[in-house]
Amino acid sequence: MRKGGSRVRITGQLIDAETGHHLWADRYDGQIDDIFDLQDEITDAIVAALEPIVGQAEVKRAHQLSAGDLGAWDMTQRGIWHFNKFTKEDLIIANEIFQAVIKATPDFVQALTFSSFNHLFLALLAWTDEPQKALMEAGRHATMAVASDPMHPLGNAMCGFMLAYQGKHDAGIAACQRAVDLNPSSAIAYHARGAVFMFSGQQDEASVAIEQALRLSPFDTLRSVWLATLSASRYLAGEYEVALEIADRAIQVAPHYPLGLRGRANALAQLGRMDGARDALRDFLVVSPGYTVASARAGTPFREEDAFQHYMDGLRKAGLLEE
Repeated sequence: MRKGGSRVRITGQLIDAETGHHLWADRYDGQIDDIFDLQDEITDAIVAALEPIVGQAEVKRAHQLSAGDLGAWDMTQRGIWHFNKFTKEDLIIANEIFQAVIKATPDFVQALTFSSFNHLFLALLAWTDEPQKALMEAGRHATMAVASDPMHPLGNAMCGFMLAYQGKHDAGIAACQRAVDLNPSSAIAYHARGAVFMFSGQQDEASVAIEQALRLSPFDTLRSVWLATLSASRYLAGEYEVALEIADRAIQVAPHYPLGLRGRANALAQLGRMDGARDALRDFLVVSPGYTVASARAGTPFREEDAFQHYMDGLRKAGLLEE
């Protein structure tokens, strides 16, 4: 920490104590006219930065362990490694790992929350033949997570998601707000809040929440997910050029992430660029071949039917099948 007049500069580093590898470094400048506000600002920034960095380091470490060395924590980290790859095959493997952890340790909150998240994506991306069953499991595991630890931010965020799927959008927003209150530095909690706002038809509020997630954790492994949700929200607000630009950013981060490709096809069609829309839809269906209007209805909890029809309109124009 260095001080000059009323200005202060704080530099932090994170080093893996076992390997000596450098994981993170950053510096923060500010005025010390109100030292308490500055402390809060820097604390929030550092916690938000470290959460995904530490998580990625743990996931990588667990993936390198032999099967005999894996406990519940390490097995869950290995499941998260597969989850973060966002392919159908990896989500199925992640699901098997999370179920094994839950069977052995039923109250292990991290496994419960990521199992809920994983089941949700299987339904959302039409990567299961039983989307309603997947959503039921997502809801059950989110409820179990909060019952095990009512103060767990991700557990509350997943409960918020699943309340929206039950048609209880206002309760879902409240649960996501509780997740944010429990950890104001949790980018995942802000994204969950934004997604439920999006499904509720509150697009400006959705964008504010998701943009906060992106500011808090700009290099997060889930960044492509957040960008795709933000693209969908701007699309639903009728801002098709903006939606296309954000979808392209999601694709740059993760070229194979289905909802980035979906958002690109949707926006291009509404802009009248039909050749590009059909190409983008084809690319999307390569990674989500079972996706239809019917499967989208099963995987999305829009409050209003008009919003769902708008959500599908561009894809229909590009040639998406009804069933």
